[in-house]
Order: sequence, then structure tokens, then C-alpha cells
Amino acid sequence: MKKSWADDFYRLIFSQINEERFSVLYSDKISRPNKPVNLLVSLLILKLEHSLSDEELIGSANYFT
Repeated sequence: MKKSWADDFYRLIFSQINEERFSVLYSDKISRPNKPVNLLVSLLILKLEHSLSDEELIGSANYFT
């Protein structure tokens, strides 16, 4: 994986998304677990970069979660 685009994507984008900035969006009450913001933002970036439909994105997201 080190020789693929995934390593650069992780290092330059995924790991740079500060989850703490989004903490105000989360509930203090016990509820269903959320997906990490960096995962959701990364999927949206990949969706735009690869011109994926919502269905294709959801299929990809299910693969990674």
C-alpha cells in the first residue's frame, strides 16, 4: 500500500482532518455510534475525485467500515 495513492491520501488528507473541530455536532446523550468525520469527508473527496454516484460511494463506504 505504501507505493499506491492510498498512502499519500492518508498522510496528506485523512490524517489532517481534525475530528475535534466537529465535536460540537455530536450529542452528549447515549445514541447510535457515529462514523468518524475524517472517514466521511474522505469518502466525499473520493466521490468527487472519481465521479462516483451515491450508490457507488455507499458500496465503497460499506467496504471500508
